[in-house]
Amino acid sequence: MSFISFAISLFQNQKTMSKDAKQRILEGASSLFIKEGIKSITMDEIAEHLGMSKRTIYEHFDDKKTLVYECLKYMDSLIDQKYGEIKGGSNNIMEQLMMVFRASENDIKNVNPKFFEDLRLVSTETDDYFHEKQKIRLQRRKEELEQGIAEGVIRPDLDTTIMSVMFDSEMSIMFKKVMEQMKADNAFLKVHHVMVLTFIRGIATPKGMEIIDKFTTEEKQKD
Repeated sequence: MSFISFAISLFQNQKTMSKDAKQRILEGASSLFIKEGIKSITMDEIAEHLGMSKRTIYEHFDDKKTLVYECLKYMDSLIDQKYGEIKGGSNNIMEQLMMVFRASENDIKNVNPKFFEDLRLVSTETDDYFHEKQKIRLQRRKEELEQGIAEGVIRPDLDTTIMSVMFDSEMSIMFKKVMEQMKADNAFLKVHHVMVLTFIRGIATPKGMEIIDKFTTEEKQKD
């Protein structure tokens, strides 16, 4: 999990376009996975939710594993879309990180924690895909850090490669260990909030901290 977690429920707010059966299945199945988790949802339930026969689903997807894989790719495409919108609407990297952080907080509230738990298990079944996405994510984060250093909002003494890998690793390890000990309904949101905000503050220069504080104050006023 990382900044990209912010957009996994974006499709819930998309306007309906002309959709073929495969697109409807991807959207409907993704919605169920996010609301109920991946492992607990059956192909029968997906068919019932969509109001179509299970045979129709199997005409487009060989099995549930294939469907889950395609749904994850679909969600990633929406993540990239939302990321691009946020990137285009920010004035600097620190503001961009805070906007992504805020968006992820809002979206996580609509996601069943079981989805994240199941996602860790599913990732072992689609290793090639997840490894490739991780490479892209790490490279993007490295470039963001380098841009932030150039803008004077991120500390220049940081090794951008190490920080990118460290953040990704810490998130994976700490989420698992902390979540095992926290049973509250909003535990995932709390862990995400503390870990991501601590990371952002830790890499910020005084100029970057001013942006963080300004952004935080403005967001509180909106609430």
